[in-house]
Amino acid sequence: MPQDSFRAADVGWQREANCDGASFDFAPDVETSSGLDAARTWCDPCPVRAECLAYALLYRMSGYWGGTDTAERRLLGYARERVRCPVCRSKALIKTPEGHEICQACGMSWTSTSRPRLPEEAAG
Repeated sequence: MPQDSFRAADVGWQREANCDGASFDFAPDVETSSGLDAARTWCDPCPVRAECLAYALLYRMSGYWGGTDTAERRLLGYARERVRCPVCRSKALIKTPEGHEICQACGMSWTSTSRPRLPEEAAG
């Protein structure tokens, strides 16, 4: 079951991934739409898809991660909102289609609805 928050740098989630031990090449030399479609058959029902995507975004991985390809993650990586990470206060945040926010500075991730508020946000 997905958690409300996690650290992308912690790789224990990989043991629960649908692709663990798969023979499919998730890091091909050339990414294709048919390759992405094939990867999504593993990724879409995966219980740790959000963690996988967060890891790929944090470490700028290439290949198919979390049901995305490198080009899609590059687009996700552009910070769109100037809110701060509740852990390290960085403004370098990414929103994923699954509803997670990921801090590019410290790797913390949380669901958009469960983001802890900073003290200055609570006052007022």
